Amino acid sequence: MEKKEKKNKSIKQKYQELEEKYKVLERDFELLQEKLTQQEKEASEYLELLKRMKADFDNYRKRVIKEQTFLVERASRGLIEKLLPIIDNLERAINSSKAGSDFKTLLSGIEIIYQQLLEVLRKEGLEAIDPQSEPFDPECQEAVLSEARDDYQDETVLEVLEKGYRLKGVLLRPAKVKVCRNFSKENKEKMEKS
Repeated sequence: MEKKEKKNKSIKQKYQELEEKYKVLERDFELLQEKLTQQEKEASEYLELLKRMKADFDNYRKRVIKEQTFLVERASRGLIEKLLPIIDNLERAINSSKAGSDFKTLLSGIEIIYQQLLEVLRKEGLEAIDPQSEPFDPECQEAVLSEARDDYQDETVLEVLEKGYRLKGVLLRPAKVKVCRNFSKENKEKMEKS
């Protein structure tokens, strides 16, 4: 009997230990459930915040695009308003030429209109690139022709075929030029022999 009692005590003791472990596990489980609920709540709050931020960003992007479009249209409008008097003067020149004006007067009027146009464009930041007799610069010039000449230094612009332009310092179009190629006497002799 003693063995049975010891065995029963041992079983009861193990049962109590298991029951205590079960209670600890049950508390841990409840704590984990609370933590999970808390984490889900935070995740939900973050998701809502992210959705609001996305909507705010989309609205901001749309507003910036609208403002940029407005600014471009406003700048274009300003330039066009400045060009209107030039259009008027061109129309007058055309009508005058139809009425039989003399050529010198027509040419003089067109030159004045050309200067008006250049002045408006200069004020807008347009700058002509006219490198006549200057050293060739591949960054703002395009060599479309070359000519062998001894009376100019090698790589000198002989002729500007088409002016280049910069707008507020940024290259719009390179100048198209004819460049001098100076050949030494040896190269000339080689070329003549071939």
